[in-house]
Amino acid sequence: MDRRHKLLSVWTDIVRLLDHHIEGVASALPLPNPSSRGYELKAFEDCLDAVVCAWVGTCVLGGTATAYGDDTSAIWVPIAAK
Repeated sequence: MDRRHKLLSVWTDIVRLLDHHIEGVASALPLPNPSSRGYELKAFEDCLDAVVCAWVGTCVLGGTATAYGDDTSAIWVPIAAK
């Protein structure tokens, strides 16, 4: 499998998982075509990153994320549902 197809496969998984937490993500973020130009792939990646960041932010505010770091900086990771 070439690099673009692997990338699109990972993005497909991310969008599908996000759609479980934020209804409508899948329809709002249609995946680019494998033949898309580089800047189009980058634009999609930036949008996907923004949605992931927004979701993690809501997890932090909702108390369902754990911080890894210190008082100065941290990486916030949502707590997996049981």
